[in-house]
Amino acid sequence: MSHTIDISIALKCRLHDGISASGSDDVVGSCIFKVDELIGSFGLQLRRTLFKSPTIAQVLQSYRNNLQIVGSVIISAQMPEKEQPIIVQLHGRSLDRKDLIWDETAVFFRVFRLEEGKDEDELVLLYESEAIKNHSHPQWAEFRLETQDAADNRNRLLEVWVMYRDVDNSEGFIGKFLTTYAKMKYGPGPDNVYAVINEAKQQQKKSYENSGRMELVKFTDVSFFSFLDYIVSGTQLHYEVAVDFSSETPLSPSDQGRFEAEVQMAIRAIGGILRDYTPNRLFAAFGLGAKIPPTFQEAHEFHL
Repeated sequence: MSHTIDISIALKCRLHDGISASGSDDVVGSCIFKVDELIGSFGLQLRRTLFKSPTIAQVLQSYRNNLQIVGSVIISAQMPEKEQPIIVQLHGRSLDRKDLIWDETAVFFRVFRLEEGKDEDELVLLYESEAIKNHSHPQWAEFRLETQDAADNRNRLLEVWVMYRDVDNSEGFIGKFLTTYAKMKYGPGPDNVYAVINEAKQQQKKSYENSGRMELVKFTDVSFFSFLDYIVSGTQLHYEVAVDFSSETPLSPSDQGRFEAEVQMAIRAIGGILRDYTPNRLFAAFGLGAKIPPTFQEAHEFHL
């Protein structure tokens, strides 16, 4: 389910007797909790008392004296997987040409994830680059891969095919190489310069070395941290309030009452949202600029 910090959601959990026939009388007990409490709890785990027939007001406002306790339940939550892209950029070096003199082809590459099949490995296409008319040193734009696609296993093999496309859109194979997320994570350098190998040419020519080289010039892990990530990893919020009561002109009784009501509403509105993310669900509230009994001298720090 989705969660927004400024909206408090209450959930009701009912435990049914699985042996009895389905009906209104097979409810063993119920508990009511807020999603804020579950998120703010340590380890995304919450223990709640099961009552016979609680109402939201009774549970959330702690009016539990007249409620029958039937047991307890542990409620756990799990954060959903989120997008964690990686940004990759590759350049080529001295890639083979279709024709040494009149070469009108453009080079591009495809990135595949290697899946282990029953009979033979399967290739899952993850990305195809733009085509560039420069075999000597093509510089492709950076591209994005999802981590869960390219690195569900850190040593998952990625196969990169280097291809050419002719003026009539026909395609040809230059060569390929293998890499992994774990290896690319080392970043640009000698470890991430790859020989592009064409196996057919390798078998035909004894002097064959490679069909050019591909090098990694950029690798970035992009992490997006949300409010939930910080809270779940142990971040605590501390909420303090300061109210300025000073005024050049005295307030009338009606204005005074309106002011106090607005102050209380503002404190409760914000505090009600944040209290479940604080260590003890308490927050300090101070006032300044008011004349406090019994001396009625102006004070600049007092508890509300």
